[in-house]
Amino acid sequence: MLADYRALAHLFQLPEHSSTQQAVVKAAVKRWLHSYTEWLLIFDNVEDLELLQSMLPEASQGHILITTRSPVGGKLGAPLAVPMLDEEESALLLLRRAKLLTPETPLEAAPRVLQTEALTLVHLFDGYPLALDQAGAYTDETSCRLADYLELYTTRRSALLDSRGAATSDHPASVTATLSLAFAQVEQASPAAAELLKLCAFLHADTIPKTLLTRAGDTLGPTLHALACDPLLLDRAIKELRHFSLVQRDPDTHTLRLHRLVQLLLSERMEPEERKGWIERLIRALLRIFPSHQEAAQVADQKGWQPYLSHALVCVAALHEVGITSPEAAELLNRVGYHSYFWGDTTQAIQLLEQGLALALKIPEIGHEAIVFYCTMLGEVYMAVKEYRRAEALFRQALERCEQLLGPEHSQIAELLWPFASLLWRLGHYPQAESLAQRALALQEHHLGGDHYKVGLILTILGAVALYQDQYQKAERLFLRVIHLYEQTFGSEHFYLSSVKKQLADLYMRQALYPQAVALYQHVLQIAEQHFGPAHIQIAATVLDLGRSHFAMQHYSLAEPLCRRACQICEKTTDPDPLRLTISLLHFGALSLVQGRQRSASSCLRRAHRLLGESISSRHLDQEEIIRCLLLAGDRFIAQEERMQAQRQYHETVTVGVALLGPEHPLVADCRSRLATLGRETASELSQPKASDEAAGGLPESALFKS
Repeated sequence: MLADYRALAHLFQLPEHSSTQQAVVKAAVKRWLHSYTEWLLIFDNVEDLELLQSMLPEASQGHILITTRSPVGGKLGAPLAVPMLDEEESALLLLRRAKLLTPETPLEAAPRVLQTEALTLVHLFDGYPLALDQAGAYTDETSCRLADYLELYTTRRSALLDSRGAATSDHPASVTATLSLAFAQVEQASPAAAELLKLCAFLHADTIPKTLLTRAGDTLGPTLHALACDPLLLDRAIKELRHFSLVQRDPDTHTLRLHRLVQLLLSERMEPEERKGWIERLIRALLRIFPSHQEAAQVADQKGWQPYLSHALVCVAALHEVGITSPEAAELLNRVGYHSYFWGDTTQAIQLLEQGLALALKIPEIGHEAIVFYCTMLGEVYMAVKEYRRAEALFRQALERCEQLLGPEHSQIAELLWPFASLLWRLGHYPQAESLAQRALALQEHHLGGDHYKVGLILTILGAVALYQDQYQKAERLFLRVIHLYEQTFGSEHFYLSSVKKQLADLYMRQALYPQAVALYQHVLQIAEQHFGPAHIQIAATVLDLGRSHFAMQHYSLAEPLCRRACQICEKTTDPDPLRLTISLLHFGALSLVQGRQRSASSCLRRAHRLLGESISSRHLDQEEIIRCLLLAGDRFIAQEERMQAQRQYHETVTVGVALLGPEHPLVADCRSRLATLGRETASELSQPKASDEAAGGLPESALFKS
């Protein structure tokens, strides 16, 4: 700056320009600036704002523009943040720098292939302007295609990010050099800030909650633990990182954000052992944050872990890359898999749980109880996605192995019996389900006592089995016992209550006790919204249940928004089961018909037909067609071996059929006949279902338990 001021003194032809005293030259330039107007003075890329203060004139008669990475301008003037370029601006910067577009040509005039390649690079660099400029310079100077640059980037990323290109006097440093200098300055100024930045390199870049540090405790090392314990120290570290624009802070959400290229270069600067050490620390921290399946079940608010799920997913991807094979890594895969399942991503849950089981099988020190638990958890998720034969194979193998190693009376046996019983209940094998559940109940009451919440899980299954065998008094007695047990253990708003209260409401619906059913469904919906939020796929079934109960009571104005909401949730949520949306549409169509809204009913019917794969060319879109579709949905459940769902569907169809067609209509009689046939088949079932040879889904029994 002093050299530039001397150059200005020459330009202004000031007498002091030849002085050897820098202070004299500086004072002369400042006097000139104070005496004249209509000038613009630019200080570019200022690192030290305090030093700049001494260079400014006391009373500005012109304009001063300062560019700096520091977001804190102090008293220098009004800060103006430079926003990130949007996708179109970023693509134009790249293509114009590469001379693939003229400065006047809009992006849409470029060939479609070129636009796609440019946007791919924009996403790859997260819109980082220097990286885009650098890539454009490389393609211009080497005359290569963007496709060639993309291919080269996958194998020579470090070299490309370190290559600035020629004729770049405006910003001669490369991306790597620019960021590496900032990293070095942070390390020198604040080792604690450098530690925080390194941690952020292994987290999801967009929303890093400050509470991650506090909830991690001492697992991240003494330096970060000190930051977590002292908000003032943490603020100082964040201030240092913001000074170099390495992180952004959102005061409203209490989160940090950093650029993905910053993460990438931070990680690549580390030696393999240092990188591995950070991931191991983060694994321990996430295990402190994410509770085990058993611990999570006892917490009322399940949303507390959702902000950390994206960071856990980044960590589990990294642990595979660096080759960490530890019991802690296997446990983290299982816990993150469970929470992914809880929040509705069953595909991701299965992938993580399979990885956790496979990793556990490679680690000799992991005991058989953990292996059995991982196997059972995977079986439960397979059951949720209707991969019943895979789930059954896992449950059977786990149970047989556990009985061999621990004996038939061990407490661990009960942990396997009740999910197995739940599976058999879903398949409609009620006698076998009841037998397993009774055995699990005896074991749990012996080991835990009759008032333990795990006893409630088994009683709920027994109640459901009784309900679907039309043993209504027995089912009601069991459900009420579980509700009392849960309320005594967890309070009245725990999400465990929603499951048993839904079953009790279903019982009241079958008995035409509609006001009681409405009250229970409303409470179930309240609990579900509290724990899942208003748009989770699990909400759709409860919303529809409440709508059905109002429909049965002919409260059509109350039923309509509920049925509409159930359809909207199913439409907006990725759901592997089209029957859920189909049934919601059919109930909404039935409601539209009784309200005289023929056009709405026809629209719902047409969509339901498409989802069912049925032709509608020769059919009338009327009340009878709605009942036919509801019957067809029940038949589909039977085809999928879901006799419990089929039985429930037929009961619902009878209720809707009576409302639309009357109790004596042939279609209603047909539905009652199917219910009776299904009941006779269930009563005569005496043998256990047999799993197919491929049921283990690539996980043979010898591999499952070799540890």
